Amino acid sequence: MPSKTIYLNVEDVAFIKAHRDEIGGSLSSALMEGLRMVIEKRKLEAAGFEEIRLDTGQPGARRLKIFSGRLVARSDTTEHGGTARVSRRIYTTPKGFWVYFERSSVNWNYWSTRGGQASDAEWSDDIDPFDPAEVESRRVFEVRPSLAELAELAPAELIAQARAEADNGTSHVERLDI
Repeated sequence: MPSKTIYLNVEDVAFIKAHRDEIGGSLSSALMEGLRMVIEKRKLEAAGFEEIRLDTGQPGARRLKIFSGRLVARSDTTEHGGTARVSRRIYTTPKGFWVYFERSSVNWNYWSTRGGQASDAEWSDDIDPFDPAEVESRRVFEVRPSLAELAELAPAELIAQARAEADNGTSHVERLDI
């Protein structure tokens, strides 16, 4: 096989020497692996995909899920009389899977927004008090092979929003030179 000479600057040579054991093989194979990763990442970014990080653990027990995806639908609402905030997201992945993520937690803005309803009015005594400990904090993370299979988890409006975005067929990335 023909060989090529690659010139490295002094800092790069020092870095390679310092991490020689971590390379685990030939320098050539490590360089090609890195080049393949960079090209794959750029292709995904050009298609509108990015690294998604979701904390799927219950409160106090962090569990991070990391994947390549594109946000196609989102919804942020209040429930239970405004005492709970519910955030719902649907992502699509480069391999064609669909991810549903839901996070429900105490709406700490309840008192400042008149029971969860945005208002410019002053504080009022007509807001019902509640115990934040009574609001269920939960997280849902589900991966399904089709959007239709998320229908049992996500509200119909969110599924419709995701379907419209997926059926749009246009590029999800617009590069602006402004």
